[in-house]
Amino acid sequence: MIVTGAAGLLGNSVLRAAAAGGLAPTAWLRGRAGARTLEGLDLPVVFADLAVDPLEKYLENAGIVVHCAARVEIGSTGADASHRDNVLATARLASACRAVGARLIHISTVDTLAWGTRDAPGDETPAAPHPRDTTYAATKRLAEAAVLAEMERGLAATIVHPGFLLGPWDWKPSSGRMLLAAVRGPLAIAPPGGNDFCHAGAVAEAILALAGSAPPSLRYVLSGEALSYAEAFRLMRQAAGRPPRVVEAPEALV
Repeated sequence: MIVTGAAGLLGNSVLRAAAAGGLAPTAWLRGRAGARTLEGLDLPVVFADLAVDPLEKYLENAGIVVHCAARVEIGSTGADASHRDNVLATARLASACRAVGARLIHISTVDTLAWGTRDAPGDETPAAPHPRDTTYAATKRLAEAAVLAEMERGLAATIVHPGFLLGPWDWKPSSGRMLLAAVRGPLAIAPPGGNDFCHAGAVAEAILALAGSAPPSLRYVLSGEALSYAEAFRLMRQAAGRPPRVVEAPEALV
């Protein structure tokens, strides 16, 4: 098993869960600066750029590739870099997996699926591009299309859609930036609406379960707990020992 994006929150969680389960995974990093995130692990490491380097030689004996590598952008910034890291890299990896006969577990996001509510939750139904798509959602949707195109050519793949991830091993941090923003200061200002908050370790275990056998479905939502951002911010502040003072910003302001 190879895990791309091993320096990221989910990739690092999958890698550590796989190692703890005796699966002897290989970590895939783009650069050597990410090696510090493998602290405490004695595992083989591949250093290669998914968007540039030849890939097949690293995948020949992989069997399963868990593709966690991605660029997360908040808002509409970073379109060029996101297309390179999310779309081009995924297309090349999917093609290489097909060429060597490796099964791909592609980590996407719930942001590419139809929206739901607390009373009527969303499911695995893909959504058309949304006028308010972030750069992240738009490029992850294109990445899914690249995987589907390779599946039509014979690639064995599963697409998973985690919710908002929180947990340890968030070295950068990535999604943990929201947690830090929520707990700093005398109060937190939460956006309207909500999300589905997941523990990265639980999502990693679900991914390893999917890796253990070919699943019957193309897509799986990996969900956690549906909370408004205001509810989540209060829990974050309580966990950090801060007064749970949260103000919800009006939608027009956001």
